[in-house]
Amino acid sequence: MLGQRMKMSGSICDNSLLKNRVHLIVLEARGSMDEGLMSLLHPLGYELHGHAAPRTALSALRLAAVDAVIVDPLPEVGGLPFVSLLRKNLPQLPIIIVSKMSALEDRVRGLDAGADNYLVRPVALADLEARLRVILRRRRFDRPPFEIHLGPVLLTMNPSRISIGETVIDLPAGEMRLLETLAIRPGRIVTRTTIAQRLAKDSGEFSDAAMQICVCRLRRRLSPFGVQISTTRGVGYRLELQQA
Repeated sequence: MLGQRMKMSGSICDNSLLKNRVHLIVLEARGSMDEGLMSLLHPLGYELHGHAAPRTALSALRLAAVDAVIVDPLPEVGGLPFVSLLRKNLPQLPIIIVSKMSALEDRVRGLDAGADNYLVRPVALADLEARLRVILRRRRFDRPPFEIHLGPVLLTMNPSRISIGETVIDLPAGEMRLLETLAIRPGRIVTRTTIAQRLAKDSGEFSDAAMQICVCRLRRRLSPFGVQISTTRGVGYRLELQQA
């Protein structure tokens, strides 16, 4: 497994320690993460969730807040098609391939499929962790605007503001994170757990009361434009058009 083939080389600087937990999905042949890899990355702020099939990995992506994906592109786990599918549907999601296949054509194939990085095993932990930090930093600060269509309403989302038609609305970080989380699955329920994980990235612990305040404020901002956040009691929230 990935962890069994990973070498410790170099040192991890103190500034690599993450303030909030980073959740990684790992798709690999056996589907259960090696305890050695988890024990190395966990103190640095990472939570690893191993999967042996793209189907279960995709289910996890739909249900939880995931920051990046590590893929072993072996044919038996459908690694490269999985990478292509992720890149098509989640263009901002960081993807790293870790593989024993070192030929140039293998690396080119992996990068062409949509991976941000391709590492050949055995991998130095310092190298993997540094690449994770770089692509996560890029995702946060260099991401382009993206658009969400809700019927006739178009939301254009930037790092700190949204545009609805001709109107530009500046949003606090918590409300932007909430809107992004809901907008990934427009018209579908997003669980309170998933929302709490996303919001906690900006402010650490995030209480139910704080979530409700954030939802209420964002609801008021969107309501004049025919967009609503509906509540499914005890489950979560959904972004959708207001009913006529």
